[in-house]
Amino acid sequence: MIDLAVVMVGLDLWDEYTKPAMRSIQKYLPDARLFVMDCGRVPYPADPSIIRVGGLPSYARALNCGVEIAGKADWYLMLNNDIMVNEPLDMSQLDPAYIYAKRILKTDKLTWVEMWLALISHQTWEMVGELDGDYLCGGFEDADYSARAYAMEISIAPLKWDIKHYWGKTRWSFPNYKQIRLDNKERFWKKHGYRLAENPQVVYE
Repeated sequence: MIDLAVVMVGLDLWDEYTKPAMRSIQKYLPDARLFVMDCGRVPYPADPSIIRVGGLPSYARALNCGVEIAGKADWYLMLNNDIMVNEPLDMSQLDPAYIYAKRILKTDKLTWVEMWLALISHQTWEMVGELDGDYLCGGFEDADYSARAYAMEISIAPLKWDIKHYWGKTRWSFPNYKQIRLDNKERFWKKHGYRLAENPQVVYE
């Protein structure tokens, strides 16, 4: 049996998003180990799957924390909380040498996963390392991770799975988010030596 650890980051909106998302994961991925990182201002109800983080950490740090708590697994499925799983996930043909995603973007310099959903094997996680938690809130930590993976010749592939993303955009309610987004883009440029295009092409969703 494949050991799948699901790490979902929740930011408030318990009734609207996180609770239904949890229930759909438990229904269609009953053998997965679920870790919900509660990063909101108001704590979620007590539940064995919920780990209170608080303090509005970066999305990357919350995912890193979830993976650390999960420990070694064959695969890590990383999710936003504004999703709904609609069918089981057949992982029997997946290649651990790839990073899988439901939405993939491309510019002339980089192809990268949008990390509202990313499926990463333990093998790849060990090679690439953690997400860069210094990308604050949420934004471009996924491009950074993809750039680091690309440098190691790790490929990205589409994940064919019926899961809905509601695009809740909770990050936009953060104070100073526009400036945080600009700062994150500058961090990417300083690390990788090139700037990301303003309007990347969507090659899969």
